[in-house]
Amino acid sequence: MREGVLVNLNTGYQKRPRAISAGFQDDLKNGMLSSILEQVQWDDNLTIEIRSAYINIYYRGGNILRIREKKTGYIFEFDWRYVKDDAKAAHYRQTMPQTITSADQVEIWATVLPNIKVEMDTYFSIHKKAEREFQQLVLRENNTGSIANKTDYFICDIEYQIKDTRFDMIAAKRRDKGEYRLAIIEMKYADSALGGKSGIFDHVEKAYNYLCTHAQNALRNEMTGIMKIKQTLGLMNNLPPEFLFTDEKPEFIFLLANHQPASKALEKELFRLKEDNNFYPAFCQKADLKIATANLFGYGLYNECVYNLEEFEKLNRILLEISEGRKN
Repeated sequence: MREGVLVNLNTGYQKRPRAISAGFQDDLKNGMLSSILEQVQWDDNLTIEIRSAYINIYYRGGNILRIREKKTGYIFEFDWRYVKDDAKAAHYRQTMPQTITSADQVEIWATVLPNIKVEMDTYFSIHKKAEREFQQLVLRENNTGSIANKTDYFICDIEYQIKDTRFDMIAAKRRDKGEYRLAIIEMKYADSALGGKSGIFDHVEKAYNYLCTHAQNALRNEMTGIMKIKQTLGLMNNLPPEFLFTDEKPEFIFLLANHQPASKALEKELFRLKEDNNFYPAFCQKADLKIATANLFGYGLYNECVYNLEEFEKLNRILLEISEGRKN
């Protein structure tokens, strides 16, 4: 049964929304930038994310290329710190055009991107970014992977930031045909990320402050625009021609990668969250807190594997009991 009622998405927004112009979209689909879009479409390790008048192309969680729209043409930017060899970085800077006004200049970048990926592989072998890399895997599996038309969530955006608040992912949970529920997802890689600064409690607290001070219709409106752009660019599979968000409160989901079931670190953080009899109920008025688990080593987000806190505590107790039993 459908939950909530549909909302008017034509609301104002407090910051410049993430969107690119129709001309930018057309250049990606059919114009001078098409070779870049084509490379993203056939390369599962690349993803395009929509920003305010520019796009970021991510590889393994790192920004491999930023394309900014200007009045005449585009600006291509790459973070050259990924290239550890100074001489090689200098060569790239000299030979790679930054101001782009023709398809030939774009083709230079399209040709070199595979080489830049190798440079980033080398960088990431030293500077690990596991959380962001797994974040991109979640996006791929649920948006364009072979199972994307069967999962219950689409990832609208990653690395969403407004002022000092950043969310790993903003998602749309499938409801009835053409209707979606807003979901905010935080990814935690390994148990060392569960506590302390930027741990579970800290994220819930920041999310509560955000939800208390920002209109959710505005965020829904922005995500609707991003989903439409991604649909136009062929970056999402199996979206209906028209879609709307319901006005029900969002889900706030922790996606835990490589949590050790025998560890009590997660149980400790969840207890800390619930022991404040004022804060946790107040948060639940703003969002439904949930924990997502892997579906037998996969990253497809299915409703059956996304538990509310009470359900997950039962599941976690069972896992801890099994772990204790195996020690004996």
